[in-house]
Amino acid sequence: MADIKMVSNSKDNHLDSLKKLFIKNANRILIASPYLAKDLKSLLNEFNFENIESVELITTFKANDPEQITKPQTLKTYFEFFSTNYPDVKIKLHIDNLLHGKIYVTTKEETHIAILGSANFTRRGLCDNHEWGVFIKDDEVIDNIIEDLYNSIEYEDVTYNQIKKSCLFADQCIFAPIMNTHSQAS
Repeated sequence: MADIKMVSNSKDNHLDSLKKLFIKNANRILIASPYLAKDLKSLLNEFNFENIESVELITTFKANDPEQITKPQTLKTYFEFFSTNYPDVKIKLHIDNLLHGKIYVTTKEETHIAILGSANFTRRGLCDNHEWGVFIKDDEVIDNIIEDLYNSIEYEDVTYNQIKKSCLFADQCIFAPIMNTHSQAS
């Protein structure tokens, strides 16, 4: 029988709900969120990943979009946070450029729990904005959600080196106009 509860930022908040979920009911975590905290390290520091075996992130990283400039450093932080603080945790990054939903899934042995809702993986989304979600404990439903998420992935297993290259590209795009303006003034 399904266990369903509401999660909202007006009563409690999504951040506290996720903290409890990650610490009590997880050895594997799947986060699907198109928007990520700009200060992702600070947000990740809110969680205890000691007993976690793997974390997978599904997000957007659209071509010909401002994300190509703004998101690489955030994604680099994701990799570096775990390699520095939790080196035994296996991490993966997947891209789904049509992702709009926000889904947080934990797995412990064969049991799945999820929060589905409107809260992006940002401090405002998890704490401040008027966001609502549904906490659900139903293995069959969540298996279907996980399968659907994986079937929607456009780019699977994006690597740290690919993200570092994206950071170099973003830096060139940011600094190129400054350099061109400076050289024209000379």
